[in-house]
Amino acid sequence: MSNIQRNKPFIDFMDGFQYITMNMGMSLVGKMIQRQVWATAIALPQRINQSVMEWERYLR
Repeated sequence: MSNIQRNKPFIDFMDGFQYITMNMGMSLVGKMIQRQVWATAIALPQRINQSVMEWERYLR
């Protein structure tokens, strides 16, 4: 019991550190996903346009 009491600040610090790193990791992953979604959304019309042009060329 006294051992746990003595280590309490350190345990609290580790909990806080874990929480912060987890949040940072989650926000980084979120930003990466957001960037990927944006890149896909921007690239999609161009891709559709390209495939339409290819189809027109193919159907001619």
